[in-house]
Amino acid sequence: VFYFQEVEYPPKQGRFQGHVEWSGDVLKRDASITLKNVPPTFNGTYICQVRNPPDVHGSNGETMLRVVN
Repeated sequence: VFYFQEVEYPPKQGRFQGHVEWSGDVLKRDASITLKNVPPTFNGTYICQVRNPPDVHGSNGETMLRVVN
């Protein structure tokens, strides 16, 4: 979870700590994140789930990340 009830929640632990920053704008329905100092071990397919209350089901987006030197 990166944003919940208008409060930002960046990861405080785990493999993404220090690599992910919220850059979206909830009021504009923008759920963007910015990746920083990304190592090749982050290569892979990621799924983004966005839910806005009272939605029970949100929309999912899929992004493939490939890190090159």
